Amino acid sequence: MAIEIERKFLVDATRLPELQDPADILQGYLSFEPIEVRVRIKRGKAFLALKDAAATLVRAESECQIDIVDARQLLLAWAHDHIVQKCRYRLIYNGVNWDLDIFAGLNQGLIIAEVELSEPEQAIIMPPWVIAEVTGIKRFYNAELSKCPYVKWKGSP
Repeated sequence: MAIEIERKFLVDATRLPELQDPADILQGYLSFEPIEVRVRIKRGKAFLALKDAAATLVRAESECQIDIVDARQLLLAWAHDHIVQKCRYRLIYNGVNWDLDIFAGLNQGLIIAEVELSEPEQAIIMPPWVIAEVTGIKRFYNAELSKCPYVKWKGSP
């Protein structure tokens, strides 16, 4: 099983560079505890992922490609109440790849940037569009956003 080391950040949309090559993502959650089971459709391909449920910097993760028809059926049958829609862009800043997620649907208005690291202590230079780090804050993780969307809690501390 692979290990994912990922930091998450809130983004100021007014400071973003021009965005290109969007990838629409539809993902749903079939299970939340003790592991997250996620189905994702992106660019005409479908994936099933298993992840540690903890909102931490380092998490175990395993992902495999599945048939897209099966993925749609899984989303419809089991994840219909726990769907996240977003558009993902890849940005490179100071030689580091960042994934920028602009959320849609009930999470519209939320923009999160993620950066995968090779080790937990890896130093990175923050892009000017980063507002605040939200790594470890559970409500900013996709599984939580599928249960309690941004529209329900924005404006609250």
